[in-house]
Amino acid sequence: MDIGAREEFGKYIKKLREDARFSLREAEQLLGISNSYLYQIERGERNPPKIEVLKRMATAYKVSLVALLIAAQIQEPADQDLFFNDDELERAFEYVKNDKTYQFGTHMNGQTLTPEAKRFIVEVYERFTGLKLRGGKKGQTDDTKPTE
Repeated sequence: MDIGAREEFGKYIKKLREDARFSLREAEQLLGISNSYLYQIERGERNPPKIEVLKRMATAYKVSLVALLIAAQIQEPADQDLFFNDDELERAFEYVKNDKTYQFGTHMNGQTLTPEAKRFIVEVYERFTGLKLRGGKKGQTDDTKPTE
């Protein structure tokens, strides 16, 4: 990425952070990166962060991951399990719903959750349990229901 594109991306990230009303320190804690690294990104001194950080930015700043990937000029991410299909999402979400320990928050007064909400819940579940419900890697589980 050239310097002009880095600066443009940095301005975009800074605007998102400010619109979300986060200080550098608050964003540092949410994103799991140092505030100096975030500051360098916002000033266009560093290339866009890895996809995992972009995913956390999307969640914290309430923007789509696709918008961040486009801004970061990432057309085809190397992390193929970043986007998973509808069937895989539904299977992973059902797994979370059936886990009595973590099922709180998976229902919304009888309303259907959006795919984005389900994706977020699955990602949080994966982070807390260490299980990989998507993509067949890292502590992979099958379609069996979790034990109580």
